[in-house]
Amino acid sequence: MIAYMRDTDIEQILVIGNRGPEEHSAKALFVRQGGITDGIAFREVFTGPKLTVQNGYLQLSAFPKGVQIWQSVHS
Repeated sequence: MIAYMRDTDIEQILVIGNRGPEEHSAKALFVRQGGITDGIAFREVFTGPKLTVQNGYLQLSAFPKGVQIWQSVHS
């Protein structure tokens, strides 16, 4: 699994990819080091679920081969 972030003054994008043949189990992705604070919500662009950063982590569900793009959501 590989993950990287791109950001502007108004949004953050997380791109997460799994090129391996097997599904990755659910895991917490540490995002605080990228300046993403607790309470920031993200929406997965292709499938729509929303997650909120808690204790510096974004809790990802099991991840099959492919890519997910998470965009910050501002209310």
